[in-house]
Amino acid sequence: QVTLQGSGWVDVKEIRLGGTSLSLPVKWNSATEWQVTVPVVSGRHDYELQAIDFNGDVIASQPFVVDSSATRPAIDQLRISEIMYHPADPSAAELAAGFTDADDFEYIELTNAGSTTIAAGELVGASFTAGIDFTFPSIELQPGVAVVVAKNANAFNLRYPDNSALIGAFAGGLLDNGGERLTLADSTGLPLIDIVYDDRGDWPTAADGAGSSLELIDLATATNELSNGLRWRASVPGGTPGTLSDNAVLGDYNGDSLIDGLDLEILCRLLPSGNSRDDLNGDGVLDAQDVQFMVVNLLHSVLGDANLDGVFNSADLVSVFVAGLYESSLPGTATWATGDWNCDGSFTSSDLVAVFSAGSYTLGSRGELPLSPAAVEAAFA
Repeated sequence: QVTLQGSGWVDVKEIRLGGTSLSLPVKWNSATEWQVTVPVVSGRHDYELQAIDFNGDVIASQPFVVDSSATRPAIDQLRISEIMYHPADPSAAELAAGFTDADDFEYIELTNAGSTTIAAGELVGASFTAGIDFTFPSIELQPGVAVVVAKNANAFNLRYPDNSALIGAFAGGLLDNGGERLTLADSTGLPLIDIVYDDRGDWPTAADGAGSSLELIDLATATNELSNGLRWRASVPGGTPGTLSDNAVLGDYNGDSLIDGLDLEILCRLLPSGNSRDDLNGDGVLDAQDVQFMVVNLLHSVLGDANLDGVFNSADLVSVFVAGLYESSLPGTATWATGDWNCDGSFTSSDLVAVFSAGSYTLGSRGELPLSPAAVEAAFA
């Protein structure tokens, strides 16, 4: 950034950087003597100051050239670290407050992923040129600090009370639920971040309306890798705006960075607690819907798939009956792998009825006949 001084302009409300809507911070040393700080980029570039009167008209301008060797930490260090593009539906309290659209709760989090401070002069006037409409105010971003830009500031503050990371709201636009490009450029038009997110392919599907956000796994991810869905994960339900993640993986209850049958067993044991902290699908309730969410969305399988190979077929039925826990006199001994598909700790006809009712049974190569819930219940009554 450079500091410029001048005199002679009168009836001036603000001084802007030409070609932008950026109003520069002005220090008036006297009635006509002014001083401004202008953000600049490395290299030789042409700039212009514009004097704006109280009617919003340009009444004078002054071009100038700056040849700068300054480094640009923002280019290397700034990251879009979280994208809440398809939030959970409004709660009863949020509906009562007048927020009837889930889009009201959209937000983007940006983080200084580097070890040096990003000066206010680098961020002031930076704006999104694709995706949403927002221009950064004059803020300094310390290393590791995250800020949030929300679709609706009032909605954000209601859902995330006492969150100090919010720096402003979208001036226009919203985040596309089907994915889109987000481009952030500095005040001179130099690109800082360019990312294309999606709700398909390698992108986490749990972030598409199930209550989670897209969360960058590693802040050290190179900027040219930010459009790779494998670099992102689904956050905990509700997202973590303004908070650096502890790298928790949604559904990883045992903390081994994997989602597998062990986590499914833990979830089943957690159900009786009803603790919303362990909610997976973002509806604020821990119940059987979370079990289905884990099986379908996180394990990419179906109900009744005892061996979690992605299908419910005769192999699963053989394995659960071989385990010998059907209608066992020892309650609480069955697991998902041994037929406890409703997570009550036992393997009974209720489990069979539940999974066959879901209609996920796959016929084998020998043309096995599909069973109706009534037939299953009668056979094991």
